[in-house]
Amino acid sequence: MLEIVLGVVVVLATLIGVYAFTRGVSSGRGHVVAKWNGETIAESSDFEKADGQIYFPPETVKKELLQPSDHTTECWWKGTAHYYHVVIDGKTNENAAWSYTDPKERASELKDHVAFWNGVEVTQQQPK
Repeated sequence: MLEIVLGVVVVLATLIGVYAFTRGVSSGRGHVVAKWNGETIAESSDFEKADGQIYFPPETVKKELLQPSDHTTECWWKGTAHYYHVVIDGKTNENAAWSYTDPKERASELKDHVAFWNGVEVTQQQPK
């Protein structure tokens, strides 16, 4: 029984190690749009992807629709995420956007790129 438990632990540790090792940033292909409350917040054909999230280049984001938040989260491989409220037509979607202003080396491509969640609809059209 002990051998089985140790075998399971070794397999899990290996899987976790492979998962952690394969983390990274990749360039996206296609056209992406982020919308909330009927307004386009960001739109680009040049973007990055990490952990299943689309990160928009800073110049493609309507920064006038974002208000800085005090909220932050920490990712072990990307660094500290700084959040923003999305404000459109007097409605606020709290902490619905985030960015890595000083990412860790492995996520350097994400510097100042913006990702969205919490009801912000991000759609991607694949290139033809």
